[in-house]
Amino acid sequence: SKTYPNPFNPSLNIEFSVPNISPVNILIYNINGQLVKELINEIYMPGNYNIIWNAEESPSGVYLIEFKSKDYTSTNRVELIK
Repeated sequence: SKTYPNPFNPSLNIEFSVPNISPVNILIYNINGQLVKELINEIYMPGNYNIIWNAEESPSGVYLIEFKSKDYTSTNRVELIK
């Protein structure tokens, strides 16, 4: 998965590819490891996707974006600057 821009305000693009039909889960944590938001939790067909997290309601700071699918997990560190 790829996240941009970084730093961002207030919208973060999250791009990901799904090679096979798979459950996809995107979780957003604050720097203390607390879950802030579950952005996605659903089944995706194969393809390329781009979703946007609008963090207007969230405070400035560092966030961890965790992407999980059936065969792949990644975590990206991003900074929200207001």
